[in-house]
Amino acid sequence: MSGPPHSRSSNAGGKHERAGDGTLHQLWLEVRAELEIAESSHLEEASRTSVTERQYDRDQRAAHRRRASATTSMDDVRLPKPHSRPTFTHRGEQLTAHSQQEFADKVVVVTGAGSGIGRATARAFADAGAAVLGIGRRRHALDETAAGHSAIVVHAADLRDPQAPQQVIDAAVDLWGRVDVLVNNAGATRLMPLDEATTVGIEDLFALNVTAPSLLASAALPHLRRAGGSIINISSTYGHRPLPGAAHYAASKAAIEQLTRSWALELAADGILVNAVAPGPTESEALTAAGLHEANAEALKRDEANRIPLGRRGEPDEVAAWILRLADPGTTWLTGQILSVDGGLNLT
Repeated sequence: MSGPPHSRSSNAGGKHERAGDGTLHQLWLEVRAELEIAESSHLEEASRTSVTERQYDRDQRAAHRRRASATTSMDDVRLPKPHSRPTFTHRGEQLTAHSQQEFADKVVVVTGAGSGIGRATARAFADAGAAVLGIGRRRHALDETAAGHSAIVVHAADLRDPQAPQQVIDAAVDLWGRVDVLVNNAGATRLMPLDEATTVGIEDLFALNVTAPSLLASAALPHLRRAGGSIINISSTYGHRPLPGAAHYAASKAAIEQLTRSWALELAADGILVNAVAPGPTESEALTAAGLHEANAEALKRDEANRIPLGRRGEPDEVAAWILRLADPGTTWLTGQILSVDGGLNLT
């Protein structure tokens, strides 16, 4: 998720003005306020997860096992038939199929799979032959991700719940008996200038952006050791760039980058590769889905595009392609790296 234009804060009245352009920064503040309202509504929805919905999860896994038990091969019981792997043109505008099956017989867990980069990543892994467990808070969004992709099984969970990470990994092992790749994509953004910082706001942000990925990696570790697997963390271009007005979000992504480097050294002897992708501003439905007027959303997108050397925002599929490349079983001598996929924004 991208950040606001560089800004300076004024304590008078608690207002924040963008140097040289108060109107655009005010638009940014309105955008983030509406996104936070939408985020709150999603959290309320998640907190009301019913026994019926949890039963749906159990029924879905049971049905998957029943379908698998009808096959005659143990390989077929555990994993789906491979599909063609998607690759992209240099502009990310067209999708072509190659015959390679890099992820056949692999199990991948993707968090934040209900939209954007997470959705594109879950689908790309499935198309490359992997069995995918897609994690997110919103059941209907996850169902949209899995539509037409039989290799994707969805699991609704709020990863800020301390028990959720272990439950997620247990669900994958219950279905397929292994975990080969963990993609820590789920995360939250928050506009929180220093004079508006709160304990609750900081803790909530770090719970999803730092603690949840750590607990997921810890829960997956025994399985990744057996598989010689990979962890792919999703950072942000603002994990290594200052972000006035949203410093705690930037700090949470900087933490992810440092975890990536440290885990890479810690787990190298186990044959586990740990890398991260740091996307720049990427197209998604987040702004309009939050109820923002389309014209305002487009104005913000244009401002972001103008700051990117390649002159446009990225597409989720373009980021997903690099996530797959880092997790590729053929990538055997690359670990501890942070790959910026941001149209050159990191160079400015």
